[in-house]
Amino acid sequence: MSGRQVPKVVKRRKIKWLRYIIQAVSFVLLVLLVPIGILAIPAGICAIPIGGFTIDCVYGVIQRIFSSPLYIGLYVLIVFALVPIIGSMLLGRVFCGLMCPIGTILDLTAKIKKRTGFLKKLHLDNKYNKYVVATSFVAASTATGSPTFCLVCPIRGVCTAYGSLKPLELGLTAVPLIFEASDKRAWCRYFCPVGAIMGLLGMKKLLGFKIDTNKCIKCKACMRVCPTGAITEDSLKTGEISRTECIVCGRCYDVCMYDALRFGVLPLQSKNFS
Repeated sequence: MSGRQVPKVVKRRKIKWLRYIIQAVSFVLLVLLVPIGILAIPAGICAIPIGGFTIDCVYGVIQRIFSSPLYIGLYVLIVFALVPIIGSMLLGRVFCGLMCPIGTILDLTAKIKKRTGFLKKLHLDNKYNKYVVATSFVAASTATGSPTFCLVCPIRGVCTAYGSLKPLELGLTAVPLIFEASDKRAWCRYFCPVGAIMGLLGMKKLLGFKIDTNKCIKCKACMRVCPTGAITEDSLKTGEISRTECIVCGRCYDVCMYDALRFGVLPLQSKNFS
């Protein structure tokens, strides 16, 4: 018999339980404990002080930089965004896959079998849309002198609404849910400016999932479960998963029966950073 030998089916422990635990803990901290003051963080998820630093939203920081004088913008960049910037450079959009409360809410709707696909019909199913959204709100922040997206951010809405139950802020979460009726993680894939910035910071991320092309049989199981379309036909050939789209959720790892998905150090030189 000639030709390539089919790899053996490998049974290994799934990592979905780790994702569930991280998502649950993050949701409790950011949505339930912080807004009602148990952790005494006045700004909520948008600015969490730890020691002498503050973990701030990367996109919120960028808006503040462009809406402030230069010296203030540089100070904000160094003091407030250092931790999330380093995190994104190491792991890309890991916040989107494991810690974002909106992402967790959307994952709860993952069993929706019949989706409308209305975004495709409206020609809005383009992964580059989120960069247009991000650029537009930065421009608006520059013009108005204040971070405009923060006023309508669904993440901020769900993380500050629990304690006071403000209808407007709770209503912001409806937007991602409406998009979810079209495609899984549609908000994250096509519109979220926070994910867009984290993806750009992670274009050369050091850690992530990769495909062993010697073991991959191209069954496309990983492509089908990837919620953001980070795994494509080219990924199966090159072994490279899109660094700007991957949210490090581990679904591809769990579904692979041939041990072809691995998590580890990624090559610095890549053929595809898209």
